Amino acid sequence: MKQILHTYGAAFSHRDAVILLAAGALSTVGDAMALVALTLRTHDTQAGPYAVAGLLVCFALPLVLTMGIAGSVADRADSRTVLVTGSLVQAAAAGGLALTTDYAATLVLVALLQTAFAFTSPLWTSLLPLVAGDELAGVLVSLRQGLRTASTPVGAAAGGLLVQHQGASAALAIDAASFLALTVAALLLRTRRRRAAQPDRLSASPGPALRILRGHPTTGILVAAVLPFILTLESVNAVEVYLLRDVLHANAADYGWAEAAAGVSATVGALLAGTVTTSSRRARLLLGTLVLVAATQAGQGLAISVGVFVVLGCVVGGLLGATNTWLIAVLLAEIPDRERGRVLAAVEGAARACTVAALALGGTLNLLVGPRTAYLVVGAAGLAISTTGAIAHHRATRATPATPAAGPTPVSPGTNDEVAQPE
Repeated sequence: MKQILHTYGAAFSHRDAVILLAAGALSTVGDAMALVALTLRTHDTQAGPYAVAGLLVCFALPLVLTMGIAGSVADRADSRTVLVTGSLVQAAAAGGLALTTDYAATLVLVALLQTAFAFTSPLWTSLLPLVAGDELAGVLVSLRQGLRTASTPVGAAAGGLLVQHQGASAALAIDAASFLALTVAALLLRTRRRRAAQPDRLSASPGPALRILRGHPTTGILVAAVLPFILTLESVNAVEVYLLRDVLHANAADYGWAEAAAGVSATVGALLAGTVTTSSRRARLLLGTLVLVAATQAGQGLAISVGVFVVLGCVVGGLLGATNTWLIAVLLAEIPDRERGRVLAAVEGAARACTVAALALGGTLNLLVGPRTAYLVVGAAGLAISTTGAIAHHRATRATPATPAAGPTPVSPGTNDEVAQPE
């Protein structure tokens, strides 16, 4: 524990690291607040379930559609320019959402908000190894994931309270102010990724990211295992409420506590994941953890009480907090600096696509086989995916000679792809 605290203290000693961590937490609070406020406002218009579904699709779809161009821009443009511009666009979109209640206008503004997020998100992440060095990059990822996980319920709760007492417009106005704060954070950062002297061709397709991952076979296998696993994992989000409420007879408070406990566990898992310091160990632990997640989800389907379900849910939450952290840390360590934006944007966009598909899959399973069997089916599918991924990764690791992790390489000014320097 003393070593963990010392390592985290070393990370916090870097000025730009503190700014990045605070910006990530602030952004997450604002996003959760906006999602809750807009969902409640749309629900209160009595427009029907398809209206809420359309809103949720608008939150996810821009990240899927822009994953190629957003990643390409992240690896070509000056990071400060993109971050400042993106944050200002988000502030304007959130401000517009506070001023209108029209459903069509809401969808357009949400799409604009999330499109700007798609361009800034890979840059915030790709700056992490540059602010404190490769040695502390994994720790920063762990801290960032832990803070973001903890910030989500804070933002959701704040959004709900604001909507109840002040209305949705107040929550959205505060969200707009949070994006202005992000703009200030981007301006304060001394660390920058500058435009490459000879940048790659701008591409709207995720194809370049796929080629990059194919050039890193062991890392590519991790991504190839995680994405379909998301499809099975998150499908139970559409089933969970039915298992708890209709099968296990949980009351509303029980349901809320179950969600909160899983969120706390995910935060703890993300923070503890920072103690793993090498890519090889992160990869092995990630794949082994996915097997445990799938088995635990199957166990949730067999839970005999709400208490058993909540305990298993905490196990799943903690394991997922760790796996998310390890995957990002591996990508940052193994993918060269000049290519990170494209890979991070593509992985996030593909993950969002899997999340959207998972909701439809979960709802279908719930209708066809019921909540308990749906959990068992999802658990079995997850076991098959994670086991296959672990075997493929083991074979690729044995076949691929070890190479040092890629990291930022100082080069002369005027020819650098990226450079971290005080101004």
